[in-house]
This record gives sequence, structure tokens and C-alpha cells, in this order.
Amino acid sequence: MQKDDLVYDIAFAHRACECSDPENAAAWLKPAPGRLRTSAVFRLAGMALAAGACSLAAPAATAAAGLVPHTAAYSMQVSPAGSNSGILGGRGVLQLEWRRDCDGMTYSQQSTLTLNSDQGAVFDSAVRIESWEAADASTFRFMLENSIDGEVTEEVSGLARRQDDGGVEVRYKRPAEKRQMMPAATVFPWQQMRAVLDGATTGVRYKWFRLLRGEAEGDPVGVAVHIVGEEGPPADGEGLKLPAEPGDLLPSQGWRIVSGYFEDSVQAEPKLEIAETVLASGVITRATITYPEMSMHLKLQRLQRVPAPECGK
Repeated sequence: MQKDDLVYDIAFAHRACECSDPENAAAWLKPAPGRLRTSAVFRLAGMALAAGACSLAAPAATAAAGLVPHTAAYSMQVSPAGSNSGILGGRGVLQLEWRRDCDGMTYSQQSTLTLNSDQGAVFDSAVRIESWEAADASTFRFMLENSIDGEVTEEVSGLARRQDDGGVEVRYKRPAEKRQMMPAATVFPWQQMRAVLDGATTGVRYKWFRLLRGEAEGDPVGVAVHIVGEEGPPADGEGLKLPAEPGDLLPSQGWRIVSGYFEDSVQAEPKLEIAETVLASGVITRATITYPEMSMHLKLQRLQRVPAPECGK
């Protein structure tokens, strides 16, 4: 396994897959005889996972009430998938922030990961993401930077605008200037989070999404989502550093959500699977990202509220 292949592809879940056929996703979501669904699964989103009604006109009021602006820090631990994975293990940290303004939501993420290969090599990877999304899902501005051992290996930036017919025009600035049109079913990350919260609270268990992540290749990615069941915050806090009054940051209601990312339309199984626990506030408490070579486990360590703006005053 080459160094760039190892670190670049697993630096984070942002190296997922390309769009595929929803029929394959539907087949994957149905439990098969003798198959343990909870053993194979499921997703973080670094952003937020998707479930529920995928309406392009998700109510802005629901989104505002559901996602509580916050900063969260996570520990990351990596375990090999088998003896031939090429990876002995690894660890890292991730910090993300959702910050609301009067017109939309800003998302930022920084992560660092150190991996140990079975040949004794050590690799350091870092990912930085910045994005802003309009509350009405009309505009999405994005930037991604990936580096290995301190050297920038990938830069992506661009602007997406929804057209009158619902389609999405994406103008990339990096890595090269280009224009790409995407179908009307394409959703943005915060828009997808609205669908997660709306769908979970209304009992929608399965959904297919075409998500624009803001990457150089593969967008919009095909994502099949299954809400497995309810799961609230850790009962004992498990060493969490919390604000003095967490309030609606840690509501009792939450869900275990499973997502599969499909690389192409002929695959019966997803290339990447992610499982996460998402609270009604939008806070992710734990997650597992499963690759063919390894699994990455994330656990919430610190949580802080981000002040909301006083708009219209």
C-alpha cells in the first residue's frame, strides 16, 4: 500500500464514493436472512447524516429549531479490519463547529490523524473544511484542504447555486476552474441535516440522498440512510467536558443512524459505511466509520454552545 493511497483515502470520511442507483441502496437497507445489520454499519457525518424526508423545501423554522449551534471535539481511534489491512492502528482528534448567522449556517472542521502501518511507517494527515449554506438551500460555498506530513495534497473550493428548475450549478475554483450541473435532487449538508432531524422525529426510517459535499470528485455522492432506533446521550457523561448548563445541547432524544456510500451502480454493498448517534440538537455523540481496511471510532470529548445571532432586531 502506497503512502498517499493509505493516508489520502482514509484521512476522513470525505473520500467516500460516487453516485449510484437507489435500487442497490434499497436492497442494502433491507435486512437479509442470517445477516447481522448492526455489525456492518454506519455513519458520522462529519457532518451530519441524512435521514427522513428529502424535501428541497425543508422548513427553515424546523432547521433553526433542530440544530443547536455548537462546537464539539472528538477523539479518534483506528483499528485494522483484518490481518491484511496494512494498518496496525492510529489515533487523532477532530473538532467541528456549526455557527448560525441571519442568512444561513457556517460549518467548519479540523482533524488530525496519525496512522501506523504494518511495515513500521508513521503517517500524519490533516483535513480542514470550511463551508457556508443559505437557510433556504439556495447557495452553498465550500472549501476543503487535505495535507499529509505537513504538505498540502489537495485543495478544493467552489460555489453552488440552486437554479429556478431546482438543479444545482457548481462553479469550482480549485483544483481547477470548471462548471458542473447537478440534478434537482442534489442536497447540501445543512439541508441534509434538516432531513435527518425531520425524518427521525416523524418516523421515516429509510431514505436515499444525493449529497454535494464539496469535493473534487464524486459529487453528488449517493447515500442510503437507515435510522436504526433511538439512542440518547451517554447516561453518565463518560468524562465529557460540558458547559455549566448544557440545556438543549444534550436533549434526551436521539437516534442511531446508519449510512452506506455507494461507489457505482453495480455494487450490492456500499464501499463505505458509517454509524453515528445524533441527538435532536444535531450533536453527534459517537460514530464508527468502516472502510475495507479499517474502522475509525469517534467519541465526543468536549461540547460548547455557540451563541446564536439576534436577527430582525
